[in-house]
Amino acid sequence: MEYLEKDLVYYERTGDVVNCYLKFDSEERFNVYESVNDCDYVKIGDELLHLSNNSYLEKYKKVIPIFASDEGYFVNRSSCIDKIHPGYHLYTIYKSADVFQNAVFPSEFVTGNDSFTQEPFIKATLYGGNKDGFYFGGMALRLEFINNKHTLNVLYNTEYIQFTNKCTLHLLLEDGSILNFSGFKKPVKYYENKHKITSTTLNTRDIEFLSCKKVIKWQLINDEGIVLKESDFPARKSHLTDFLRKVFQDYFIKYLSLYNDIKTGVEEDSKVEEITNSSCFVYLMVDTTNNFHKIGISNNPQYREHTLQSDKPTIELLCAKEYPTRVIAEAIESALHKAFASKRIRGEWFNLDASEIEDIKKTLK
Repeated sequence: MEYLEKDLVYYERTGDVVNCYLKFDSEERFNVYESVNDCDYVKIGDELLHLSNNSYLEKYKKVIPIFASDEGYFVNRSSCIDKIHPGYHLYTIYKSADVFQNAVFPSEFVTGNDSFTQEPFIKATLYGGNKDGFYFGGMALRLEFINNKHTLNVLYNTEYIQFTNKCTLHLLLEDGSILNFSGFKKPVKYYENKHKITSTTLNTRDIEFLSCKKVIKWQLINDEGIVLKESDFPARKSHLTDFLRKVFQDYFIKYLSLYNDIKTGVEEDSKVEEITNSSCFVYLMVDTTNNFHKIGISNNPQYREHTLQSDKPTIELLCAKEYPTRVIAEAIESALHKAFASKRIRGEWFNLDASEIEDIKKTLK
């Protein structure tokens, strides 16, 4: 029996996501094999997979190619060891880089306040799709904000890395600059005997560097200056090298946004904001390092800009409109937050496009 592709597969399209499934039934056993690398960017007509009945007899051998129906990032959902059947999920194509990253390499955070100290914290549950951290060849890096400190945790496998509290970790950035991390605590056992964890503190400036520039190599050096381990980042040569470097950078961009909210969003300039019945402004600010925008209120937006800049100099006030009372200002702010809820990063920070920024500027004119 001859099979035509149009008789073999069907597609489900939701937004920028395309899923491909098998719809044919056969008494023959077919296995699925990849024709391109998983996570490659593909174009319409590229051969993605092929089905083979694995016959040893040439005259009975059948190979059926499956071609890309859409352009985007290809993720193989099939396996070469399973017998295929109607409804079998072959592949997914993500038509935009952001959707692909959020689906395959997400970074997710948990924020809140410690139940004892009531101090705010930031912890990640996924680091570019991994629960342990970003892998750097035998070790995983994890960053969290706890006890009012940025803490860099290093989880490592003792079979591959000999980490001590006297080691220094160097990260080489794309512009040739180097970040050095030292002062690590004595390593302790983690969940398996072969794994240990250590930590050190980072300053906000280091994190800002990592949010602006990509890491391309890393190096671990002991107290005698001997290189214990050195590798490119990502650790393995990959067709996704540039993309994974961006995933790592985006993690710090999102972390910084959360940190800025924690540092500035709890009590907004209490001395300035005491009189709630006085006039109040709704303002729009931008963080020029990541182009995230803050929609907030203040009795004195210029003073608010100054207090934000003391921790992050890249904050700029774009516009502000005065209202007769704080109650009215809060209502306008709430309406804007609701209008752009789908673009919210966290708190009062939003990832807006150019037209949305112009709409807010017109509203606050």
